[in-house]
Parts: sequence; C-alpha cells; structure tokens
Amino acid sequence: MIQSDAHRPFCLHFTRPTPLVYNRNRQLLEASAGRLFEGLSSSIVKSEVRQTYPLQDTAQAHRDIEGRKAQGATVLKP
Repeated sequence: MIQSDAHRPFCLHFTRPTPLVYNRNRQLLEASAGRLFEGLSSSIVKSEVRQTYPLQDTAQAHRDIEGRKAQGATVLKP
C-alpha cells in the first residue's frame, strides 16, 4: 500500500509559473520580449519609474533596493 500525506492539511502546494516556462528557448524569449516592448511603446503596458540613480551611484541603488527603500522601477542613468 502506498501512503500519501495528500489528505493532510497544508500538504497541497501551488506554484506560479516562472519565465522559463514561457521562454524555454531563445526564439520564445525574443518573441516575448518583442511583445513586451511593443506594449511599452504603445502605452498598453505602463512602467512607472519611481527613482533614478546616476551610474556611478549603482552601489547606493543596490543598497536602497536591498533595504526596501526603493520601490517600483529603478533606472540607472549613464
């Protein structure tokens, strides 16, 4: 007899698909990225940049992101 813990509470796990599920190879990745950039350029998809940092402040940007001081999109400017 095979015993299973599936009948016990809290044994069932749900997971979200990761990008690798949809972008299994380079061709699918490029097609997916192309659709994203089309959506961004036509304003169907919107990205709100909440903070920008000069490129020389990259270390500070990382500290702010890790310290949860930065939220949303962060842009490094050359």
